[in-house]
Amino acid sequence: MKKTILMILSMALFSSFILAKDLVEAESTKIIKLSAYSDIGNGDILITVNNPPIGCERGFWVNGNAAGAQHTLSLLLAAKAMNAQVSINGDKDNIWSHTSAGGVCHLFNIDIL
Repeated sequence: MKKTILMILSMALFSSFILAKDLVEAESTKIIKLSAYSDIGNGDILITVNNPPIGCERGFWVNGNAAGAQHTLSLLLAAKAMNAQVSINGDKDNIWSHTSAGGVCHLFNIDIL
């Protein structure tokens, strides 16, 4: 019973975390360019797609210092090499700080379709 209650509470907290973000989705798109910045942002990765969502017109970014950055980069490279369709969710309220033009949203997740 305690495990069930704990699981329900954990799911509720995770759901509220997701809902607090202003996520937008690039559905059935392809990665057309990957850029890595070794000095700016400590290895941040920028992803340009052929069908970006409103608010993320210049693409998405991944924090080079994030715990999952290497795994995310592996998935991005695989998708680019295969020319695969992907679905990307990004937080349009978390814009890459190293651009004055805006429109580069923080990558929340990516799926290879």
